[in-house]
Amino acid sequence: PSEGLLMVFDTDNTWGVWMKDMKLSIDIIWLDSDKKVVYSVTNAAPELSTTKTFKPKDPARYILELPAGSVQQYGIKAGDVAEFRLPGEDI
Repeated sequence: PSEGLLMVFDTDNTWGVWMKDMKLSIDIIWLDSDKKVVYSVTNAAPELSTTKTFKPKDPARYILELPAGSVQQYGIKAGDVAEFRLPGEDI
């Protein structure tokens, strides 16, 4: 419940997410290169399997998958800025 998956891409794009082999519903958050939330999907269900690909309208550099309900629980919305540092990034 307190962990997620951060996907990091080398370039900005409208990266898609699909639910292949997922067992649980998740929230999906797309962040641009400035780590600003550009789009989110809540409660993406595993029943969608491979029939639906979720994509943002605006390009993103990062995708964060969290347990379903996290966006609402933490009040995450477009325009919010995430704070994290990747290995090798300057402080």
